[in-house]
Amino acid sequence: MKAAIKSFVFLMALSTVPAALASTVTWANWTSENYQGNPSSTVTGNIGSITVTATGDFVAGDTQLTGQTSYPWPNVWSPETTYHTVYGNGPPNPDIIALSNAGTETITFSQSVTNPLIALMSWNGSDVTFNSTIKILTTGGPNNYWGVAGADLNKLVINATSTGFTGPNGEGNGVIQVLGTFNLSHPLTFTNANTEYWHGFTVGTVPLPAALFFVAPALAGVFGFLRRKA
Repeated sequence: MKAAIKSFVFLMALSTVPAALASTVTWANWTSENYQGNPSSTVTGNIGSITVTATGDFVAGDTQLTGQTSYPWPNVWSPETTYHTVYGNGPPNPDIIALSNAGTETITFSQSVTNPLIALMSWNGSDVTFNSTIKILTTGGPNNYWGVAGADLNKLVINATSTGFTGPNGEGNGVIQVLGTFNLSHPLTFTNANTEYWHGFTVGTVPLPAALFFVAPALAGVFGFLRRKA
């Protein structure tokens, strides 16, 4: 009987973990762009107090920054549910970096960032490889502009080494997590082998230490209860 009670209490405590982990994702505010051609163009912004810079190539007319007076794609991340993960909210409209040419994109952070998220929109026929292991958190949802025909046409597929993905012959939408710690001396990079006009991305972080801060007291209380019952 005691064992059953212990198991029940422990499982109840674990049930609080997903809620605590569903923290609000802080997505990048892209604030400036400097088009110098491929591979020297940059888009810069911030994730909270962290400066983030994407270097490589981008489509100037379709890349959208915070504070623009008008946007060609004002609802580019809608519906938000397509980009919602266990960590929380999808990216806000309208910030996005639009890409077209095959090549490498380098993302640097002014402070260390662990396990960042990348939201992806309209990655049709892509063959992408990262400099780290990735996880696909969510994929297959529709987008207001592309990818509304059916979820199977919108799914990203992880590769055999879990270091990249391929996009469908439809519109690959979703969110991936890149595992590792990245900063100025160790940037995040990805290379797309295929050219396609156009597909876009943005970057976000999750405050995992804050989530664990809320979970730890609950687990500590459970362990104390179990010791008293032993």
